[in-house]
Amino acid sequence: MDSGDQITVEMRLAAIEEKLDRLLAHLGLDGDGPATAVPGRTEAQANTEAQVSALILAGKKIQAIKAYREATGQGLKDAKDAVEFMERSMRANGGRR
Repeated sequence: MDSGDQITVEMRLAAIEEKLDRLLAHLGLDGDGPATAVPGRTEAQANTEAQVSALILAGKKIQAIKAYREATGQGLKDAKDAVEFMERSMRANGGRR
């Protein structure tokens, strides 16, 4: 790989990292620790996340989406996307948030 290719890869990686940071901020996550450690996160939000995480771990994705929707007032697509993001994050972290 020449230096031009390396610069392109680094630029793409930086753009991906920026998008991920924005997504984590939107979800109220910092990506470094437990959800309750995020500044400004309420106990209710942490409890909702714990409930949704437990449902995901139990293989009850539809119930997790429903619980997320009820707690946040989000639409079906946004709730599904958020639950699937949580599911991928949990899988990447060995089953924990």
